[in-house]
Amino acid sequence: MRSTRMALAARSFSHAPWRRGWSYRRGSLAGEQCAPRMAFTCTAPKAGPQAFEVDHSRDAFIVSVARTPNGCFRGKLADFSAPDLGAIAIRAAMHRANFDPALIDEAFFGNVLSANCGQAPARRAILSAGLPASVVCTTVNKVCSSGLKSVMFGVNSLNLGYADAVVVGGMESMTNAPYYVKKPKDKMTKEQIIQSLEPGGLVDGMVMDGLWDPYGAYLMGNIAENLARRMNITREEQDNHATRSYSSAARAQSLGNFANELVPVYPKDSTAVDGSVNFAENCEALLSSDEEISNFLRVDRLPKLNPAFEENGTITAGNSSKISDGAAALILASGAFVKRHNLKPIARVLSQADVELPPAEYPLAPARVIPVALQRARMDAKDVDYYEINEAFSAVSIIVNRMLDLNPAHVNLFGGSVATGHPIGASGARILVTLTSVLRQTSGTIGVAAVCNGGGGGSALVIERMS
Repeated sequence: MRSTRMALAARSFSHAPWRRGWSYRRGSLAGEQCAPRMAFTCTAPKAGPQAFEVDHSRDAFIVSVARTPNGCFRGKLADFSAPDLGAIAIRAAMHRANFDPALIDEAFFGNVLSANCGQAPARRAILSAGLPASVVCTTVNKVCSSGLKSVMFGVNSLNLGYADAVVVGGMESMTNAPYYVKKPKDKMTKEQIIQSLEPGGLVDGMVMDGLWDPYGAYLMGNIAENLARRMNITREEQDNHATRSYSSAARAQSLGNFANELVPVYPKDSTAVDGSVNFAENCEALLSSDEEISNFLRVDRLPKLNPAFEENGTITAGNSSKISDGAAALILASGAFVKRHNLKPIARVLSQADVELPPAEYPLAPARVIPVALQRARMDAKDVDYYEINEAFSAVSIIVNRMLDLNPAHVNLFGGSVATGHPIGASGARILVTLTSVLRQTSGTIGVAAVCNGGGGGSALVIERMS
């Protein structure tokens, strides 16, 4: 019996994912306290877009992407719950993947403001999208990194051989985040509870669970203000960055750069809400492009806006990301699945990484995690063609560009969350979706997606364009 177990163990080890193109290494970046002590690193790709190679059987490939437009707070998507929006993005991604949804094994979907979304939001989105009940579903909450962390969980399942095809992404309806009332210790009716409310008795769920730092007891914007002051980032720099973000997004929208990722949203009572590109005739889309970008026409007002977090602060509503509603979805598949079904993948995932810093330093997290992710891919910054780094605040983007000495022309080419909006549970996935568009339309090869999150965390993913 013992010899049988040993033989099985040896066989399992020889077929483990890290035995096929992965190497195990100890160590950390010089001077990088946040780097893990142990890491898996992927074999570095050759230069230039690679034709699909059959020996990458357990590598994770991006097969299709889709996202809803981002709606403004209390805007055109106000009637849609997060699972509603997630279902639209998932259906569109499955339609574009062009294989039987019954082949999907698992789903990881980000959602931060889950209160009042109903039980298991990811499960609701998957079933509403028409996928079979056999799909294993997990809702992920890593604040602003939720969408990207969901992708990372999907990649892990593929690398380890636990799944062959997965749905990943994120969704959020910040508009529909409820207010909270603490339950009284004594038994009371709803009417009595409402009558007994004191000023401040209602807690804004969006702020409490999404935008509030519980460690310092202040808003995420206050942390960004502190770091902007510490790093001598001026109001003018931030307003200039915001103007650049709006102009880049407006230009991308006018040129159709988002066409391969966006799926229109139709009224809920319309039969056309199927997430695909084939809609019922004579049905007008409710929203087909990011709603906030139209405010580019008013960027001349940026210098006139009052500070949002401190009386003499530099961060305003104009140079910050916008509270939004939206969803993004990606279909990932293993190399073996791609070959078996003759799929044409968009990109291959080369590496991923997470770091954690003190909560009051969360804006620095992208600058810390990107080198770790590149190290795991056996790459340097010079190998990267384009970056998508979430613009929580213009100050965050300026800090990261400065710390990593990045060329702004290669960061957020189609604009960022300042202009397109920041539905917090979806943005991590949204930036990855847009990164695939950037690489395809510029013939770039290597891209990095990175995002910071409340609590001091940051996540990053390195991809290689395939087609």
